[in-house]
Amino acid sequence: MQAGVSYNNFTPYQIAKVATRPKLACLLFFCTSFAPIDGRYWAAGEALIKNLRAQSPAFEGVAMRDYTYKDLDNDNVYEIIETVNKLEEGAPGWLNSEISPAFDLHRVYNYKAGKFQKDYRPFAEYVEQRIEFYKFWKRQIQNSSLLSEDSQELVKANKQTFIKELDRLIAAMEGVKNK
Repeated sequence: MQAGVSYNNFTPYQIAKVATRPKLACLLFFCTSFAPIDGRYWAAGEALIKNLRAQSPAFEGVAMRDYTYKDLDNDNVYEIIETVNKLEEGAPGWLNSEISPAFDLHRVYNYKAGKFQKDYRPFAEYVEQRIEFYKFWKRQIQNSSLLSEDSQELVKANKQTFIKELDRLIAAMEGVKNK
């Protein structure tokens, strides 16, 4: 009960009703924030990941691509992101942990009509963020003075390859943005 407010003219029911409104609102918000997804959603997601992992290049028996559930559009329905790094797949262990993420292509699989499909259209903001990410890394490769000494040596020996790959990633993301 709030200080300075007289509840003398209210019935106990009215007081209880006023006192529980915030709790009710919180409960209602909580229940609707986690929209139920049918069991087929998770089964479809795991089936897609299993299928993609089977097609993924492997190194020493381990798939080289990563799979992540992430809610890109805040609708409480998770998308699957497949992370593909062509440079790392071509030469496992060649890139260090600082530079490797710069070349990660994120393939987005969206859940619609009971199945996951590769689809970037609903995620224009995410695609734009990836384009800016690649442009940032292109600037870092062109002027590597802020990178670690190990990365600077790697960039010095492979600058053109790295820039070419970043240009390819930028073009790929701009291609899906304009569809």
